Amino acid sequence: MNGGIRMEKETRNQMVMSNLGLFPSRIHKLYPDVIKDKIIYEDYFQSGVIGLIEAVDRLDENAETSPATYMTIWIDCRVKEFKRKDRMIKIPQDAYN
Repeated sequence: MNGGIRMEKETRNQMVMSNLGLFPSRIHKLYPDVIKDKIIYEDYFQSGVIGLIEAVDRLDENAETSPATYMTIWIDCRVKEFKRKDRMIKIPQDAYN
């Protein structure tokens, strides 16, 4: 926890769980077409969860921004990084036949 608030594991997990609602709106705003494909959406969602966990680990009680704003920034960064690096596993359509 570099420079962030040291919090107990239960508090950290509770903060992550209580902010999972940030993802759908952020993903839809950044990449509206992703919602149509459940598998790709789940990949973006998982990237956002990683961003949220990193944000919670680095929260600073003296920061000028609100925790929700800070978390949103980290979520956006992780989702955009996932998209930019194209980390999705693409299976050819004929693999299903």
